[in-house]
Amino acid sequence: MIQCRECGNTVSDSARTCPNCGIDSPGGSCELVIIRPSLGGGAIGLTVYVDNTLYGDIKARKSMTIPVSAGQHHVLVETSRGKTGTTTIDVTPQSPGKLTLGISQLTGGVKFS
Repeated sequence: MIQCRECGNTVSDSARTCPNCGIDSPGGSCELVIIRPSLGGGAIGLTVYVDNTLYGDIKARKSMTIPVSAGQHHVLVETSRGKTGTTTIDVTPQSPGKLTLGISQLTGGVKFS
């Protein structure tokens, strides 16, 4: 739960609008940056979902920036080989979310750091 930046009402950290005053992103606008820094496992495709919304594929040595509201966000990454990895990240205006993705050499699964 977070405080609405407009009216101070307590709202869910996943609320897209405040039910009291109607403002969008009641926790403030934030960014979630997802990075895939290396070529390790580069032939394996990674598809990114945040809060059950598809945001697309991320290639080796690339990043994607996703606008999100403040609060907790659930990230699911699916490989082109059927492996999945999930994590939860807290994002605030003062502390943007940053996830680095990798592929396990042993299992081919998704690694987060």
